[in-house]
Amino acid sequence: MDENLRRWANGPECSVAEAARILKVSRETVRRMILRGDLYAWSAVPGGVKKLLWEGQVRDMAAAARAEAIQRGKMMQSTFNFF
Repeated sequence: MDENLRRWANGPECSVAEAARILKVSRETVRRMILRGDLYAWSAVPGGVKKLLWEGQVRDMAAAARAEAIQRGKMMQSTFNFF
């Protein structure tokens, strides 16, 4: 089993709405991320519509997005000498 998967599975769960808040995107974007396989999700109750996600995976994805934005900003700054 992948180490991240083990770590995420041992942590708390969150709803689509909570994931959207953490990632600073819409709930619909989170649903698309689930459909693309970017985020793991499962039904809160068998046959139910409400989905649960691993909060650790969502927070890791948010941290990776922030790090990528910082890296792109640094590249833009050095390439175009904005600042």
